[in-house]
Amino acid sequence: RGMNIRKTPKRIQRILRNLHLTATVAAALKDPRRPDSPWPFVYLLETLLVGVLLARRALRTVEQDSAALGLRVPDSTLAYLIARLNPSPFRTVVHQQVRGLRRSGSLRPVGLPFGVATIDGKTTWTGAHRGDTACQKQGETWNLRVMRVILSSAASRPCLDQFFIPPATNEMGFFPAAWAFLLKTYGRGNWFEALSADAGYASKDNATLVDESGKGYIFRINEFQPTLLAEMQRVLRPRAGQPEAVSPWERVDGREVQRRLVRTDALADFDGWPHLRQAWLIQTVVMHEDRREEVVEERYFATNLVWKALSPSQILLAVRAHWR
Repeated sequence: RGMNIRKTPKRIQRILRNLHLTATVAAALKDPRRPDSPWPFVYLLETLLVGVLLARRALRTVEQDSAALGLRVPDSTLAYLIARLNPSPFRTVVHQQVRGLRRSGSLRPVGLPFGVATIDGKTTWTGAHRGDTACQKQGETWNLRVMRVILSSAASRPCLDQFFIPPATNEMGFFPAAWAFLLKTYGRGNWFEALSADAGYASKDNATLVDESGKGYIFRINEFQPTLLAEMQRVLRPRAGQPEAVSPWERVDGREVQRRLVRTDALADFDGWPHLRQAWLIQTVVMHEDRREEVVEERYFATNLVWKALSPSQILLAVRAHWR
């Protein structure tokens, strides 16, 4: 707030250059243009990266930003480059950047005894036309969906990887392929010992994949797993008045909010989940102006983590980190 927006592109450009990020990306990618092209490849990439970091929705706006960077680049020139650029090598740059952060010691778990990775689906683009071959159609709208993986246990929460979801499947169906690639990239070296995921990934097969990989899973359970959810509700709700851990009250969107944990190991091996060891209920409680407390949300989680892997307060921290 209060920042001069005309100076912002220049500031981001300075940061990118200090990190040597644009030069690293340029060295990894192949310039698809003719050798006699007048615009330096590094400068075009820098302009596009600035546009991405400013969340620009149109190349015309990026063209306007480029004037503040030094040279005004026509949006047609940027469009020509984007249409012909193979972005695949950029994934290697991301992996190298994350490994560099780890070597510097900046990815240590904060408040947790081990690393936790979080995977979640994101919609990166919507439109009335099929803007990419990976787009999925929902009603009259096309959506470009991805699965994004971050190291949620680290203070900086870096993106470990991102996968486009093929149009013929969904998050749950594409998870095995993404998980295999993630293990191939980060499986060695104890990057993370547990994976947290929303209910869109929660299935017996996906839980088995994670368990057989020697990793812990923290899967949210909802109506997509009706039998397991009903049993969790039956066992955990009566104990909700005696939480094992309670978070401090904090102000969120103008309201005082607290989170409370109840857990059990009584559901081990329930409903064909042979690796299930714990079930968690986390309630979100709001305090009204009259000091009346109200439970506004209940979330249930299944995990193969052993009982002492995380303390009750660490469980609240790990789950909260997922939503950050």
